[in-house]
Amino acid sequence: MDGDGLCRPCVIAVREEIRDGFDAVFPGSTQLHVFVLGLGRQGARNLPRPRGSDAPYLGPCEVRHLVDDPKVCPAVMRGQLALFPLRRRLDRSDARRISGRTWPEEEVLQALAGQRAASAGLSGTWPQMVLRLIRCALAIRDAEGEVLVAEEMLDQVRLPLKAAAAELLAQAGS
Repeated sequence: MDGDGLCRPCVIAVREEIRDGFDAVFPGSTQLHVFVLGLGRQGARNLPRPRGSDAPYLGPCEVRHLVDDPKVCPAVMRGQLALFPLRRRLDRSDARRISGRTWPEEEVLQALAGQRAASAGLSGTWPQMVLRLIRCALAIRDAEGEVLVAEEMLDQVRLPLKAAAAELLAQAGS
């Protein structure tokens, strides 16, 4: 497997079948199992498909880079009062658009989220999900010019785990 998560021998085998005139019907009977010593047997995964397409996409995958879109919640000076309160609605696409931003308290929040996931037996993706929400709330905090994240700021983000995010922010003092 390489960086984009695809197993090259599997993709090559499917391309060979298509080139030789075989119909590549998915899920098909052609499955290559790769045994890596120490990892055990891995389950089969579906090939990525474009929306609405029956055929899988067998070309190179696009690599997503971290971005910081200045149009999403631009920061203002701390302590500056807003003339009119702004009600924002951030969702997953907005979280992707600010994925390159950094905050000083981010390392502490990552450590707290990892500890909570480990102690509660939560999945490895749980810290990522809660940190996505926290990052959106921190962006709103900076756009409001506030020092701490208020409950209303968490309510402006359309992502799950708001109670857990509020607890982590309180523990971190943000």
